Amino acid sequence: MDKVLFWDFHGTLTYPDSLWSVNVHKVLMQEYPNCNISLDELRSATNDDIFPWERPHLDYLHIREPKLWWEYVGRIFNQTYLNLNIPPHEASRLTTLVRSAILMADNFRLYEDSIDVLDALSKRGWRHIMVSNNFPELEQISADIGIAKFFDQFIVSALVGYEKPRKEIFDFALQIANYPDQVYMIGDNPVSDIIGAKNAGIKSIHIGGNSPDATFSCAALSDILKLPL
Repeated sequence: MDKVLFWDFHGTLTYPDSLWSVNVHKVLMQEYPNCNISLDELRSATNDDIFPWERPHLDYLHIREPKLWWEYVGRIFNQTYLNLNIPPHEASRLTTLVRSAILMADNFRLYEDSIDVLDALSKRGWRHIMVSNNFPELEQISADIGIAKFFDQFIVSALVGYEKPRKEIFDFALQIANYPDQVYMIGDNPVSDIIGAKNAGIKSIHIGGNSPDATFSCAALSDILKLPL
């Protein structure tokens, strides 16, 4: 019997640390260490509701290449700097530095039980596939933090063109998984992960919450090992 677990990444396997505004601010402080712009001020200047995952009702098929995807989100970073009265040429230069800042492996902290749970489930015969609303380089980041070896495939919204909870990304994941006999989506977001999976006909496990739409709910990852899967 083929058994597959679809996994969310941020907030499920890793701590939900702020990534985008923190690194836009980090670059600003590195380049202008004497500026008095706080992280809260920068966040107030960022129109973060236009990130792709904030508008899942749209498709992003036109930016499925890494260069195009980063150009798209880079416009958000650039506008943030402009909103803070950074000169246009400097805003553009700072924007080019944000991508590298975001893709530093130390931005991503695994939960203490992530590797143990992935390993235990693998030994029980489960295959793992990542299904994440994320940047194109997620597979490399997963390798850098030591979990890529557990995953057969990485289904990343930036490369697929659809964001969870869109049914299309779950349908694509099922196709890539070759329509396994058993499949669960594991995630912390009650909408993107749990309702999205439900609408695609996939059972789910809600981590850190208790969604009525989930098949199971777990306070922590290690609780998955107690479920009758």
